[in-house]
Amino acid sequence: MDILLQPKLLIASVGLSTWAIFCQIFAWLIIMRGIGVNITLKDAIKGYVLNFLPRYIPGTVWGYLSRATWLNKSFGVEYQLTHWGSIIEVVIGIESCMVMLSVYLFSLLPLRLWWTPASILLFVLLGSWFILKKISRIPFMGVFKNPFYGLTISMKGWLMATTALWSNWLIYGMITILYLNFYGSYPLGMRSILETSTIFSLSWLGGFMVWIFPAGLGPRDLLLSKGISTIFSVTQAQANLMAVIIRLTMMFSELVWAIGGMITGGLRITE
Repeated sequence: MDILLQPKLLIASVGLSTWAIFCQIFAWLIIMRGIGVNITLKDAIKGYVLNFLPRYIPGTVWGYLSRATWLNKSFGVEYQLTHWGSIIEVVIGIESCMVMLSVYLFSLLPLRLWWTPASILLFVLLGSWFILKKISRIPFMGVFKNPFYGLTISMKGWLMATTALWSNWLIYGMITILYLNFYGSYPLGMRSILETSTIFSLSWLGGFMVWIFPAGLGPRDLLLSKGISTIFSVTQAQANLMAVIIRLTMMFSELVWAIGGMITGGLRITE
């Protein structure tokens, strides 16, 4: 298995991965402010990654619970409000994967057939927002009072958060292309970026569906490597190694954000 490690590509990939995490932070901030949580970008940068790290505990939900505890103790945010924000975040995350897939289909189809992915894209964007908005307006859910009553996010905020997470997939697609250059020459062309971004987003989605694995470790990486080896001229072993390197890059970038959060007081809890 011949591999040519290139320090410049590693550094560029870490930088891009760090920026991708900022896109995630920004999307979450838009969502939380959209439902009435008054936190600043500085607050989000301090605590988002640091308090989301417990998602690496099997079960995945621990990251969301940890983040809810941080917001409650530090800013007095009710747990149910944070949980509703997390539900919206997950829905928009899944939606952004569908947007990525739709954009990729646009690139494959002739103009006269664009109506198919365009219809899917419009349905996903408007339909998911409309459904969650309606859920937030139902006074009762069964015999219980709706804990999310009246909590909604504007269409503008919805589209901004979706765009931020879609940008996140594009960045990881670029990172994948950069690492492909360890095995040969793969230029950053629009088609190749859309291919790798779609593969990455769908592998994330597949790993997310298997909650027992912490942060999708295992299934997500296997899906990514399989997609890479299927589309590009690399062996399965090479693709497996790439998936591991990409995962390590993501974890290192998270570590950078987490250390930054600790240094700037992201663990401070007010009584």
